[in-house]
Amino acid sequence: MVEGKISENVLKRSILKEIKVKSDKMITGAAFGEDCAILNCSDNERMGVAVSEGIGSDGAKIALIKAANDLAANGIAVKYVTVSLMISPECEEGEIKEVEKAVNDECAVLGAAIIGGHSEVSPMIGKPILSEQENGNDDDRNTGGIIVSITAFGEPFIKDDLAEKSLDKKNIKPGNAILAAKSIALEGAYRIFKEKKDEISAHFGRNFLDFFDLSIEDFSVSKEARAASLLNATAMKNVSEHGIFGALWELASAAGCGLKADIKAIPVRQEIIEVCNFYDINPYALKSSGMLLIVCEDADDMIEKLKGEGIEAVKIGEFTSDNDKVIVNGEDVRYIDKIKQDEIFKVL
Repeated sequence: MVEGKISENVLKRSILKEIKVKSDKMITGAAFGEDCAILNCSDNERMGVAVSEGIGSDGAKIALIKAANDLAANGIAVKYVTVSLMISPECEEGEIKEVEKAVNDECAVLGAAIIGGHSEVSPMIGKPILSEQENGNDDDRNTGGIIVSITAFGEPFIKDDLAEKSLDKKNIKPGNAILAAKSIALEGAYRIFKEKKDEISAHFGRNFLDFFDLSIEDFSVSKEARAASLLNATAMKNVSEHGIFGALWELASAAGCGLKADIKAIPVRQEIIEVCNFYDINPYALKSSGMLLIVCEDADDMIEKLKGEGIEAVKIGEFTSDNDKVIVNGEDVRYIDKIKQDEIFKVL
C-alpha cells in the first residue's frame, strides 16, 4: 500500500464492510466521505466525535486542528479532547512535555478541555520503515519519536431545532453551489517549506520565505464553519488529505451527485503554485487543511453574508444530476479521478 490515506476501495472492502455493530443513536457514522460521527444523545442533545493523528509537537497541533475542523464542518464546536501518545524508547522526556504543551496551547485557542488519554512507550515507535523494495538501503525512514492520536468531542453550534438545521451531505441536490473559503494546499506548503527551507531559499531567494507568512493556526476553519453553519449551509467539507480534488470527490460521492468545478475559481496563493511547479507536484491534490468547502442553495447570498462576518468565500462550482465529477479550465474539461496518494509524499 502507498503511504498516506488508505484508498477508497480498501476502506470500503476491508474496514467499513467489517463494521457490523452499530447504534440506533448514530446519526452519522463510519462511511466514505464522512469525517466525524454524530450521536443523538437525547431529543435536544447531540455529540460529535472526530479523530486525527500526527507525529511530534507540530504534528500534534495540526492533528488537533484537523479534528476540530472535521467537527466544525459538520456544525459541531469542539469542547473536549483526549490525547494518546505512543512513545519511542529513545524519546527524551522533554519531547513528551513539548507535545503535551503544543496540544494544551491549541486547546486554549479552540476553547477545548483535555479530559484524558493514554501514554505508552513502545519499541515499534521510531523503528525504521523499509522502503518499497525492502532492501534496507538509504531510503529507509524513521516513524518519529512520538505518535499522537487526538480524539475530539463537541456539541452543535446551533442547539435549537437540531433536526431542521443539521448539516447533511445527503441533503445536497443538483444545482446546489460549492463555495470555497481560504486557499488550497496551505498545510502541504507549510510542511514542504519547513522541511525544504534551504533548498527553496537557494532556488527562490530568502525573501521568498519571508513573503510566505504561514503558521499552523492558519489551518483552522472553525470560524468559517461556524459562520456558514449559522447561515444555514446545506453541508460542508473540511479539505485535508488528497487536497481539493480528493475533497470534491468525497463530497460528491457522499451526496450521490456529480459536480462541475472551475479550476480558475479555486483560491490558491501564487507562492504555493511556484513551489509546487518547482517540485513538479499538483497543488490540487496536496494536503489542504485550512480550506473549507461550503454547499448552499444561493451562492451570492451566502458569499455576501459571510463577507459581513469578515470571511471571504468564492463560488467554485455546483452539483449536477449525473455522476460525472468534472473540472473545467477554460475550454478544457477533465474528470476527477480517485486520488491514490497525496502529492506531499513525492517531496517529503
